[in-house]
Amino acid sequence: MHFNSFTCGLRLAPFFVVGLIGLGRLQCGVVHAAERDEVQLGHETALRFCQTCHLFPQPELLDKETWVNGALPHMALWLGVSKLNFATRLDGQRLMAAAIFPPAPTVSEKEWRALHAYYASAAPDEPATPTNKPVAQVGLSLFRVRTLRTTTNAPFTSLVRVDAA
Repeated sequence: MHFNSFTCGLRLAPFFVVGLIGLGRLQCGVVHAAERDEVQLGHETALRFCQTCHLFPQPELLDKETWVNGALPHMALWLGVSKLNFATRLDGQRLMAAAIFPPAPTVSEKEWRALHAYYASAAPDEPATPTNKPVAQVGLSLFRVRTLRTTTNAPFTSLVRVDAA
C-alpha cells in the first residue's frame, strides 16, 4: 500500500494534537508555577517593605485597577522605582533638600514586578461596598468652613482646632 504525504499526515494528526495538548499542559504548569512564585515574592516584598512606613496594605482594600493604576504608581516614588522631576515643581528644591524620596530604588526590578503581580492577582475585581457608611449631616454647629491657603500641591495634613466654648 502506498501512502502519500496527505494521508500520512491525516494518520499522524491525532498524535500531533495529543502531543501539542500535552506540551501545552506542561508549559501551562510551568507558567502557573512561575506566576505563583512571582506572586509569592510580591507578597514577601510587600510584607518586608510596605510595613516600614505604614500598616500592611491588604489587597482587599482596593480593587485591581486602583492598585495597578493608582496606588502602586504612587508608591513607586516612595520606593525610588520612579523619579520625581524636581525641576518642574515649585517646591522641587525643598523636596530635594528634604531627601524624602530615595535616590536609588529600595526594591529590585524583579521585586517591583512581583509586587504588581501580587496586588493584581490578590485584589478583587470590583471595589468593596462600604458596610458602615454613616449618613452625612449638614450644619455642624461647632465647625466652620475655612479655605486653606497653600503654596504647594504636595500632600500635607491639615489640622482641626476644636473651640470648647
